[in-house]
Amino acid sequence: MLDVDTTLTGHDRVRAWYRGVLETLQRPTEHHVSKIAIKPNAAQFEVLFRATTVAGDRIEARVHENWRFEKRSDGRPLITHYSAQLLQEADT
Repeated sequence: MLDVDTTLTGHDRVRAWYRGVLETLQRPTEHHVSKIAIKPNAAQFEVLFRATTVAGDRIEARVHENWRFEKRSDGRPLITHYSAQLLQEADT
């Protein structure tokens, strides 16, 4: 799903993006994670994503994701950067 409202930041931006996901895709969706690389305060991996839209179209895409985070005082991670690059989109 594309991030369509770049004027928002933080949780508001994620909530707006996720609202679009819920309005567009049928449940359940599939996420198959591979090629996982973890470093201090960072992780990267590939995801094979499969879903069906509410209109009945099938989506299948392979995406490379990068996450960076900091550790909060209570030990929970705080995501400071997220990016995704489309590697391959299949015609289904």
